Amino acid sequence: MLPNFSGILDKKISATILLIFLFGFLAYLPLPWDEPVDDALISLQTKIRGNRPVGEKFVVVYIGDEDLEALGGWPLTRDYYSYLVHILKSSNAKVIAIDLLFGKADNRHPEFDQTFSTFLQSSGNVCLPMVFSELLPQEAHSENLFYIGENPTYPIKQFRENAAAVGFSNFAKSGNVLKVPLKALNGDETYYSFGTQIARMFESGDNENPENILYLNHFGDLNQIQSISFVELLKKYSTAPDSIDFENKLVLVTVTAPGVSTLKSTPLTNAFPASLIHLTVAENLINKNFLVQVSYIIQLSLLIIILIGSYFINFIKSDKSFIIFSSGLIILFWVLSQTAFSVQNLIVPIFYPTLAFLSAFTYFLTDRFYQKNEQQSSLNKLMNEQLSYKENQLKEAVEKLNQQEISSDELKDLANQRKREILQLEKDIEDLKIYHKPQENKSTIAASFKDIVHSEKSPMLKTLELVLKVSKSDIPVLIMGETGTGKEMIARAIHSNSIRKNQPFVAVNCSALSETLLESELFGHERGSFTGASTLRRGRFEMADGGSIFLDEISETSNAFQAKLLRVLQESTFERIGGEKTLTTNIRVIAATNKNLNDEIEQEKFRTDLFYRLNGFPVNLPALRERQNDIPLLAQFFLKKYNYELEISEQAIKALQQYNWPGNVRELENKVQRAAIIVQSDNRNIIKKSDFDDPFPENSALKETAIHMSLEKQIIETMRSLNFSRSSISQTAQLLGKRDRGTITEYFRGICFEYLVNANFDIDLAAKNIADSKDAEIIDLVKTKISTYLNNLDSKDQTISAFKGLPKKYHPFLEKVLNHLNK
Repeated sequence: MLPNFSGILDKKISATILLIFLFGFLAYLPLPWDEPVDDALISLQTKIRGNRPVGEKFVVVYIGDEDLEALGGWPLTRDYYSYLVHILKSSNAKVIAIDLLFGKADNRHPEFDQTFSTFLQSSGNVCLPMVFSELLPQEAHSENLFYIGENPTYPIKQFRENAAAVGFSNFAKSGNVLKVPLKALNGDETYYSFGTQIARMFESGDNENPENILYLNHFGDLNQIQSISFVELLKKYSTAPDSIDFENKLVLVTVTAPGVSTLKSTPLTNAFPASLIHLTVAENLINKNFLVQVSYIIQLSLLIIILIGSYFINFIKSDKSFIIFSSGLIILFWVLSQTAFSVQNLIVPIFYPTLAFLSAFTYFLTDRFYQKNEQQSSLNKLMNEQLSYKENQLKEAVEKLNQQEISSDELKDLANQRKREILQLEKDIEDLKIYHKPQENKSTIAASFKDIVHSEKSPMLKTLELVLKVSKSDIPVLIMGETGTGKEMIARAIHSNSIRKNQPFVAVNCSALSETLLESELFGHERGSFTGASTLRRGRFEMADGGSIFLDEISETSNAFQAKLLRVLQESTFERIGGEKTLTTNIRVIAATNKNLNDEIEQEKFRTDLFYRLNGFPVNLPALRERQNDIPLLAQFFLKKYNYELEISEQAIKALQQYNWPGNVRELENKVQRAAIIVQSDNRNIIKKSDFDDPFPENSALKETAIHMSLEKQIIETMRSLNFSRSSISQTAQLLGKRDRGTITEYFRGICFEYLVNANFDIDLAAKNIADSKDAEIIDLVKTKISTYLNNLDSKDQTISAFKGLPKKYHPFLEKVLNHLNK
């Protein structure tokens, strides 16, 4: 039963349309939270944008603490202002704005008032402020908002009559000053704000803004504008009057001394002189760079685009990709909004589009999980219906048998068939149950080894505790464990937690190179030291200086090489091949092996002195079959590693835990990746037991082996479990951690020669011993392989070509075989 996609589609379209209407309506209504939310977002966007430069046509003459001290304290006598107007007029200032309320006459110096009045009249370009006792909005939500000013206070009559203009200096409210009124009504008379009057004078009365509210485009602080102190201006005028040039500039005169000036809060600073807000108004109007809110139509269009975008993103199948693209959509909107604000001074509403997006995202994400659960339930229901149908068929068959009271072979076969089908259906249903990882408390060890997956009851915990302890010292470490258990990962963990963690970590696989090449790799060589050595080469010991070197498969080296290695470990000195200069190195040695070195020592294949030098601190790694609780975590880790958004069934996990894993973690990684590819190509989201390449047949369970089983023993045991089939070598290579097929072939060839020599060249006996089976067919398969290897040998050719690729331990057996063939 498939889900009704047309119904789902209609439901999602309806939800999208509903959200468009809902948030479009909310954006249109004048709701009480609109203004505080918009103001907060404008403040945030201004902070993100930061300070901006102001043009050279604006200058501030400020009166600070030092100026007041030099000029006799506050308030200054008005003759200073007369002199200031004279200086500015002489310097060709276009507009002079003095932000001081001269509301009372100077009774002590009436002559100064008369002088200042004369200068105001002669200058003809001075603007003075006035103030209302209260400035209140006419209506809370009118389209073209006007403010009502009450009880105006003007400059004294003679100043007011001789000033070029007068404007009110009130602001609409306390807190962050984000917008200001440009006009106010008092009775039947319209008043312009102080900043508006300054701009009108500068633009000769042509600067009219159709709106009565101006959204301020703040520039920052006094450092963003050209400024000069009053006393400095007086000194400059007395010494070099020609150096002062205010031609065609707007000059604001203000007091900045603490305790005298009024400070306001803006998005860019908490202490901004109120006079500079008037200058901001004038600068915004003159340069036409004030903030502009986009229209409701544009806001509605953005809502529609975002919601439709969310609708189409929902068709992405992957949940992870859905979340990433959805996040990208809203982040793109925020970035474009901020760009429009910073570059074009446009206020693009963010609140309702973001709220609409979050609503759509929540709905679609919830719906995705609901649909997945519905599909899973439908599938389970279908399987249960089929199971019930088969059970009924079985019941009918049994009843028919009872009625006829005969032992019909046909009916018995039918009944057995129904039983098998029911059992298979039960298995299929069981295989649809998703495995859920149990909640575990992370150990303190886990923080130090984030890349090493383990459960809280894993035998790896004891190993990691040892690793953490030994990491802090410089003692050599010998890591022992089967192929694929993660020896190099443990070595890297030791290095990463040591005092050498910021120095090089160099890994060398000793089994992958011949003795000569290994010496060159580790010690380096001088130019011309052997054929092909055309340049000097630094060895791994040099490259690892100060850090750690990891010698993997150390047991695969010859006794001669081990002696040279021992010297490096004892004296920290060595020479390059073909070189005479003794080099020193400071390294920590970490070695690893998959063999039991005590057995190797008894067979004189490994030096005792080197063993004790390397075995400073032994670390044994458990095989994967001993880490059953880790297997589910590892499987999920590998899915995440390769970006597969898939689940694993409980049956699949049980099967993985029951398997012997001769190739350990490396084999598990390969099998999980292969199963994930199959499931993804089938458009499914659950890995079932059947998705694995039949790794768990009853006859393929390997015998339990020791932790330190040698590679050759692993090879022969694995091939025995595969009955030496035609593909057994390839399968063994895969099972033992995706090894090279040629390596497995050469090891098995050597095993055949060894068994043949031990059987006194009796092929039948050798084949029987290798097969370890009484099955004649299996023995014949082994015999065929031995015969093939013998036929490929040339008894007269005992040069290096006959031994090429064969592991060194089998060379003596090959020599005996060649001698026997030669006889």
